[in-house]
Amino acid sequence: MFVENKYVEHILSSTALTYKYEPYNLLYPWLGSGLLTGNGHQWAVRRKLITPSFHFRILRDFLHIMNETSGRFMKLLEHESQAAQGAAFDVQALVTRNTIDVICETAMGTRVNSIEGRPSPIVGAIDSLCHIVSERVFSLFKRSDSFFRCTRLYKQQQQALTTLRTEFAQIIEQRRRLIQTASFEAPQLDDELLDAKRPKMAFLDNLLTAEVDGKPLTFEEIFEEVSTFMFEGHDTTASAITFAIWCLAWSPDAQQRAYEEQALMYATADGRERDPTHQELQDMKYLDLVIKETLRLFPSVPFIFRTMREATTICECGQAPAQGHDDWAAYSSHWP
Repeated sequence: MFVENKYVEHILSSTALTYKYEPYNLLYPWLGSGLLTGNGHQWAVRRKLITPSFHFRILRDFLHIMNETSGRFMKLLEHESQAAQGAAFDVQALVTRNTIDVICETAMGTRVNSIEGRPSPIVGAIDSLCHIVSERVFSLFKRSDSFFRCTRLYKQQQQALTTLRTEFAQIIEQRRRLIQTASFEAPQLDDELLDAKRPKMAFLDNLLTAEVDGKPLTFEEIFEEVSTFMFEGHDTTASAITFAIWCLAWSPDAQQRAYEEQALMYATADGRERDPTHQELQDMKYLDLVIKETLRLFPSVPFIFRTMREATTICECGQAPAQGHDDWAAYSSHWP
């Protein structure tokens, strides 16, 4: 395991030390060769294909979804807080319901109603698969595919994957029909000219209209990338938000400064509730610092793993053997 920054920099900046296997192989049944688990040329092709989906203009298109979902989440948080009557409750479970609603509506263009407690089968399947991956990571025996196939978790995994594929197939067909009947146009350079009623391009729509070597993506390729996007998007974001809440709770001064920034920003409002604009989000400078400090102390992805395919010399550490593993603990590098 490497914790010193100079060694970490050498590994992460190397074009030769990019191969991923363990423990990413535990995600293969679900994510296949998606962006998180893929390697080599296939990874580069997928990365180039997906990058346009994260352009800030496209993300801004979905601000209304994030605002609307956050409003529903605040009502859920208020309800659960009152129901707890001063007792502790699991805030991360509630935050996860919020992030999965956002990611499903923005990535697939479909609402799953996790916040309202009436979730689609997709929510249960994703929750089950996340639990299974966690169980395998921390169990020496369950990491073995041969042993894992003899457990009840394997059956649960297969059921969850079947549910996701069935639900995704229906959503993909619906989005195909929508794309064929609606006018999906790329955003122009002048954002003010965008028609507010123009159908928004979901992440899934980008995959459905993309081509590799002149051929459209297969269902399996689309399934891998959408699953990767949803897994990484909802889980890491929920972790970051939860730790940010925890940090603010333990830092009353920082909490007060963050509150004052929000109060000042909305001081000119006429008393009515309203959603923040894209520009106002950019102006939340102190809240931005809170989030960055939270991620420094509690990275959403605390470990990064690489597998050596050949013997490699790492700075003055000496030579690492072929098939060896490079592990980087992100939080160890960031703590003073």
